[in-house]
Amino acid sequence: MIDQSLVSLASPLAFGGILGFTMGWLCRKIIKIAIIGIGLILALLACLEYHKTITVNWNVADHQASALLHNISTKMLEIVNNISTDLHNHATTFPILGVAGFVPGFLMGIMRS
Repeated sequence: MIDQSLVSLASPLAFGGILGFTMGWLCRKIIKIAIIGIGLILALLACLEYHKTITVNWNVADHQASALLHNISTKMLEIVNNISTDLHNHATTFPILGVAGFVPGFLMGIMRS
């Protein structure tokens, strides 16, 4: 039979790990979709410029694409920071073991290929 104290210690750790992994995986997918979307837009611009339909100032396009990717990654980190702050502020309902599970779970989710 499983000891109740072991279950009370393991459940926040497991929940934090699952939540962290999900958030890391989601951040990675959103950033991938943004990169693919920007790449497709730049490919469309290159194709239209090749066919002499439009002219593109590539310095401006490069700057705008970089700024957009920077904004997306900054917002994703801000969301993760807000979640971790909320977890830390609600330590009574989500014990420190939950936060201890969230951080490695998030890193595993973001590094998963």
